[in-house]
Amino acid sequence: MADSLIGIAISIAVSMIVSLLTSVCFSRESASRYAGALGISAGFLAAYAYLEPRNLSPTLHWQWLPWLVACAAIMGAIAIATGVGTIERLVFVTLFSLAAAWFLVPTRASFAPMRMTYVINFTLGVTLFWNLLDRLLTRPKNDGAVFIALAATVASGSALVAFAFSTRIGFLGAAGATGLAGGVLAFLWKRDPAIIRGLIGPACILLAGELLTAEINDAINPPTIALIAMAPLMLWLFEMGPLAKLKGTAAWSAKATLVALPLVAAWGLSWSGIHVGDSW
Repeated sequence: MADSLIGIAISIAVSMIVSLLTSVCFSRESASRYAGALGISAGFLAAYAYLEPRNLSPTLHWQWLPWLVACAAIMGAIAIATGVGTIERLVFVTLFSLAAAWFLVPTRASFAPMRMTYVINFTLGVTLFWNLLDRLLTRPKNDGAVFIALAATVASGSALVAFAFSTRIGFLGAAGATGLAGGVLAFLWKRDPAIIRGLIGPACILLAGELLTAEINDAINPPTIALIAMAPLMLWLFEMGPLAKLKGTAAWSAKATLVALPLVAAWGLSWSGIHVGDSW
C-alpha cells in the first residue's frame, strides 16, 4: 500500500512538472494540445517505472499499457491539430486503437480463437468513446464538465479493477488517473479546451486497457464495461431537449447525477456477480 501511495504521488508530481514545462516551452498552439496529454502519460510512466521496474520491457500483454498511453498522448495531440478534418481524425484514432488492441490482447495459443473478437471490440469501443468525448469538447462550455466526468470515470474504473480483479493493476490505473493533475494545472492556467481534448486519448487507452485485462480474465463482464464507458457520454443529453435549458447549479447537479448513475450501476453489477480471475 505504501508503495502504491508513493507511486500516486510520483504520478501527480511528474504530471504537473511536465505539463508546466510543456506550457512554457512549446508554442501556444502546441502547448494547448500537448500539455495535458504529456502530463498524464509522463506521470503514469514514472509511477509505473517506480512500481514495476522489472516490467519496463513488456513480457505480458498488460505491461504494454504505459507505452501505449505515451503513444496515445502524442497521437491524440496530433489528431486535434489545426487542419485535421473529422474523417481524418476518425481514421487516425481507429488505426491507433487497432494497434493498441493488437498489443494488449494476449497471443497465447489457448486464447487464439477469441483474440480477433477482443481486438475488434476494443478497437470499436475505444474509437467510439474517444471520438464522442472529443466531439463533445468542440461544443461551448463543456470542458470542465467533460474533464470531471472523465476523471471520475477513470478513477471509478481503476477502483473497480482493484476490487474485482487485481489490486496491482487497479493501483497502477489509479496512479495513471492521478496523472490528470497536470492537465488540471495547465487548464487552470491557460483556460484552453484543447488541453482537455489532448488528454482524452491517453486517459481512454489507460481506462480501456485495464478494463480489457480484467475482462479477459473473467473478472469484469462487457455490460459492466459498457456502463463505465457510458458515464461521461451521458453529458451528450445536455446538448439537446429539456436538459439543454438547465443553467447554473441545476445543470451541474443534473450532470453529476446522470454521470454517477452508470458508475453506480457498474459497481452494483460487479458486486452482484463478482468472479476474480487468476491467470493474469
